[in-house]
Amino acid sequence: ESDENPLRNSDSISLKRKRPSSGRYGRRGSRRSVSLDKSVCVIPIPSREEYTGRVRERLWSSSEELFANAARNSVEFASEGWNWRQAVEDEGMLVHKPTGELIHPIHLHNALACINQEEKSDKIVTVAN
Repeated sequence: ESDENPLRNSDSISLKRKRPSSGRYGRRGSRRSVSLDKSVCVIPIPSREEYTGRVRERLWSSSEELFANAARNSVEFASEGWNWRQAVEDEGMLVHKPTGELIHPIHLHNALACINQEEKSDKIVTVAN
């Protein structure tokens, strides 16, 4: 019988439920623990100064980009009633065909509302002339 979970079959990581000898670990009388293999492979991670400017731009966002993302996320989350359970998943997003970028439906809704508002204001101007 093959188990598809790689953590269960791994020699280097085991997640076991240990039975404590005393009742000091809560009502259920057990606690989770993690144990690691004694041999490990250390892979150094470069300092941020060691990356080229092009790589740094791809790894980290500028303050302007962070601000724009936060503003966009606020609009999207507000449209979902500030409820993470109502979040629009990828399947519910629109796809910008040239780039493949996913677009939250609220942005189409807002764009159409702006167009509608502009058409109404154009009619008011026409009638006034």
